[in-house]
Amino acid sequence: MVCHLQTDSLSKTSSQWYQHFANSCQKRRASGTKNLAKMASLNLADISDIEITEAHHNMKRDVPSGTALTLADSILEGSKTLRKLNYRKKAANSVRSKNEIGFTSIRGGDIVGEHTVFFFMDGERIELTHRATDRKIFSLGALRAAEWIAKKKPGFYSILDMIGC
Repeated sequence: MVCHLQTDSLSKTSSQWYQHFANSCQKRRASGTKNLAKMASLNLADISDIEITEAHHNMKRDVPSGTALTLADSILEGSKTLRKLNYRKKAANSVRSKNEIGFTSIRGGDIVGEHTVFFFMDGERIELTHRATDRKIFSLGALRAAEWIAKKKPGFYSILDMIGC
């Protein structure tokens, strides 16, 4: 999932633009981890068990988070094998399937956001983690996105265009 920024829609209110850019910024922060997850899955997905954990403040409603689902999409793009998404719940007799991506969500306190992709193999594991510790990173990124797009010709732009991916 890539967020598109359109420069010729001047009818949006300031708050709508701010929210749009704030959401774009959050995706920008996640895109580095997302690209790493895709690259890692190219070589590791078929030989590992994959889990995604995410943690957010106690007022966040969606489970799993949109970023966690985006990370799963990236892994699916890099994987050669079709995988099932498994959202963890209480189970008395549940064994992990071979081709699945498991999700675990944590809600508590004032956690801004944390996402980890695990690739578990025999005798080792690789973890890719992104932690946001201050919400101001989202507003700073939104301002950078606004400055960047103000210099562009009208059209559709991906946040990946902005960060040069």
